[in-house]
Amino acid sequence: MESLNYSEAIDVYLDILEKDDLPEIKTALANAYVKNKDYVAAETWFSQIINLPETDASNYFQYGKVLLHNGKCDTAQQVFNQFLKLKPYDLRKPTLKDVCGFSRQLEAKASDYELSDLNINNYFNEALAPAFYKNGIVFGAVKPLDSLGNKDPFNLFFVDYQESAGQLTFGPPKKFTIDLDNIPNRAIATFTADQKEIYLTQNQADATNSGVIRLEIVFSINYENGEWSNLLPLPFNNAAYSVAHPSLSPDGNRLFFSSDMPGGFGGKDIYVTSWENGQWQNPINLGPTVNTDGDELYPFYHSNSKLYFSSDGHLGMGGQDIFVVTENENGLWENVENIGAPVNSSFDDFGIIVSEDESNGFFTTNRKGVDRIFHYKHNSEKTFWMAAVDEESELILSDFNLMARSENVVIEKTSDRFYNISLLKNDCFDIYSDKPKYKQDKIRLCNKDITPGDTLYFLMQKEPQLVSRIEGTVIDQFSGMPVANTLLLLNNTNTGFVREFQSNADGHFMIDLPGDFCYGLKARKDDFFTKKIDQTYCVESQEVRTFLIDIYMQPFKRTAEAEPQLLTSKTGEKAFEISKKVYEEDNSVAYLLNIYYDSGRASVRKEGIIELEKLLALLQENPDIIVEISSHTDSKGSSTVNEKLSQRRAHAIVQYLINKGISPKRLVAIGYGETKPVNHCVDGVDCSEEEYQMNRRTEFRVLGELGN
Repeated sequence: MESLNYSEAIDVYLDILEKDDLPEIKTALANAYVKNKDYVAAETWFSQIINLPETDASNYFQYGKVLLHNGKCDTAQQVFNQFLKLKPYDLRKPTLKDVCGFSRQLEAKASDYELSDLNINNYFNEALAPAFYKNGIVFGAVKPLDSLGNKDPFNLFFVDYQESAGQLTFGPPKKFTIDLDNIPNRAIATFTADQKEIYLTQNQADATNSGVIRLEIVFSINYENGEWSNLLPLPFNNAAYSVAHPSLSPDGNRLFFSSDMPGGFGGKDIYVTSWENGQWQNPINLGPTVNTDGDELYPFYHSNSKLYFSSDGHLGMGGQDIFVVTENENGLWENVENIGAPVNSSFDDFGIIVSEDESNGFFTTNRKGVDRIFHYKHNSEKTFWMAAVDEESELILSDFNLMARSENVVIEKTSDRFYNISLLKNDCFDIYSDKPKYKQDKIRLCNKDITPGDTLYFLMQKEPQLVSRIEGTVIDQFSGMPVANTLLLLNNTNTGFVREFQSNADGHFMIDLPGDFCYGLKARKDDFFTKKIDQTYCVESQEVRTFLIDIYMQPFKRTAEAEPQLLTSKTGEKAFEISKKVYEEDNSVAYLLNIYYDSGRASVRKEGIIELEKLLALLQENPDIIVEISSHTDSKGSSTVNEKLSQRRAHAIVQYLINKGISPKRLVAIGYGETKPVNHCVDGVDCSEEEYQMNRRTEFRVLGELGN
């Protein structure tokens, strides 16, 4: 289909360079070597190009990719560092700062998948870009040369398949019957959910004199009698550029495709068009998160709001790699990820389609020299049983806990004595055990060593009688009174186990600490801020220690026993300063945010971000509280203007917190303007600048908790 002969181009460029040393020809030659998969030659030429005066930043990026492909990770990192000096705001910066770690990460995913080279490839010289259709796939392919040496063009074929015991069995491929005209090379299709419409890629009728064959998208409707309608072009096809690789959204209302139409970010970009008012609208570029100065091709939109595509502009393992990006609730694209090995390789990998449950799919690769369709699937999980046994008595224990610090291990308690465990990937994992009066321990299990359905036994040793402990009292920081029935969470930082304890009616608590572990402590109580203790308590089994600590809890509201004062932690480190303004209607305590604004503006100045990060941490630590963010002005100027300005400022802070992941249900923005001064400086009163400044403030207070 769309093609350029890069081998011929290389010969032409070399001939030119023998006569004239042209920088632009050197660059074209280096890129041609990349397209032709000759990365050694490409490295040689790029090493010269980056030393040319005013070389483009993109040459550093391409050179770094070539070095990475050639196994020269450290040198590649140096080149990417130079690229980032020229392009400090490039969206790929997080990946480019550690390309060696990134490469290791891509290879680490290899055991997640099993690949199979489909036997249908043996019927064709090339096969590519499958699409789900009925009980099989439709794909583009080229048949072998006939007896006269004639080569067929690309055309569409269909093959059905069945799955049994995790293995796919394919029937013989058949030509997909759309014989409507004589335009050669037709492939890369997508279907509506009811499979009554097909959109496909074909060559434009006329090739340009440059030898470039451009592509277009056409569609056809399958009538009730089984006949397909004439092929109709999309309204934005154009002889000046290619429009190709269609992918319909599940509802059929959006069509994603690739094009080198003007106005993009580089070579070929991914666009989307929407079906509105009975026609396809003007295409919209997906933007710089998805598109780069390279080529982005073969989009596939999954019902789980994910877009899969191939790219040589994002950092990958070879030529074209397959990536996935997520569409958020606002229709924005975020978190581009390389899906890694073994689907991606040092060759071109593209044209992926993914099953509804995302457990398997098909993709195209030329890792065997020509384009072939591969199937992939996630490794099957291993499920087995586990029980705990007393090492001395060899009796099965009841009421013990098991956990794993990995999302790839699923542990389900089926009785007081047995757990059902599933290992979801082909790797090794640590399983931790926990039972009062027994040593906390771990066992390492590897997927390859497990026989499904087996029962394994965890040998547990009794804990020595002498144990260390934490002892203390929970105290109301405002009133100094003990806080009864406070929930205390003891986190074993080595295993991740969390145990729950409670202070008594006098606020006192005493917690035993099994040896050879470190622990963190956190206190929670309704109407108080969660208190996380900064200290970590580490103990050894051969020692007995007692840690004495008083935990000071900060209440949401003032109490009758005491007026709140400046909040200070036990170590003397300042927390949030308390406002001088009291909210009489509910006795809530307002805390000051040391945030400053430019005159008349709502955006927070840079030095205020630290204060917002403190508030964000507080909200994350207390996931149920609802807070009011309030902004106040002095009495200068119009009260109406002041109220509107303060509302905008409060809303800006709330929006910042929402963007950081805090639920809007937990945030209330109110601009009080000049209505709640903390001193006598109201309209008509002459005050000093310091007194006016006291009224120009931003506060937050707790209104309540979710569910209450």
